[in-house]
Amino acid sequence: YSFCDKAREQNAKPIKCQACKGKEKENASCDCVDCGGQFCDNCFNEHHALPFMKSHQRSPLGEIKAKQARESRSKCKHHPGEELKLFCEQDEVLMCFLCSHDAHKGHSVTTATNAIALSECRFEELAKEMEDLRVAQEKRQAALRTHVE
Repeated sequence: YSFCDKAREQNAKPIKCQACKGKEKENASCDCVDCGGQFCDNCFNEHHALPFMKSHQRSPLGEIKAKQARESRSKCKHHPGEELKLFCEQDEVLMCFLCSHDAHKGHSVTTATNAIALSECRFEELAKEMEDLRVAQEKRQAALRTHVE
């Protein structure tokens, strides 16, 4: 019996996708084991297509305890006990402080928080570009229909 199940019963409302844009958000269908977020299928696929998020794992909504999953996956595999707080921009991987002075020495490094913020901005830019292309395509189709008639 998960937190999500309890929340669903208490509120009698489905959990909404945290990444959907606009007023009408889709119902969430899955949890991200790594982020702890709840997403609809489309947003999970789009959001997690970013290079450093491709390894994130999907779980059916309400089936995991996201906090526990995040805690266990936020530790460095090479330096047990060290948290993954940095991001290597060259290799596009999260790393700990010790890794930044070892395997990733001399690489361009930023904080994990900053890397996430930058990727979210880029994601929003790409989503807007896609929407602009969709609108332009609809206009071209309407013009062609008018020309054919």
